[in-house]
Amino acid sequence: MPFGNTLPIKVPHGPPDERFVYLSDVLPTAWQAVQYADIPPGGSVAVIGLGPIGDMSARIAMHQGAGQEAYATFQKKQDGAVKILFQP
Repeated sequence: MPFGNTLPIKVPHGPPDERFVYLSDVLPTAWQAVQYADIPPGGSVAVIGLGPIGDMSARIAMHQGAGQEAYATFQKKQDGAVKILFQP
């Protein structure tokens, strides 16, 4: 595996391993999504879907200076239809 001996980081003993999963998967993916979006300071961003990646992307965008966010979440109805909910 390329860089297999250079990329891992040590985490402290004590907290459960699950606590650090976001550092290795969700956080870098969300961070890169915000970088690709190239949101200007005070700019707007729309996050489609608020699963772990969308939620973290929204948090990172605000941390990096986005001025406004809009969220779109999807709710599956009993009949299989999907309802889209927008929250400004």
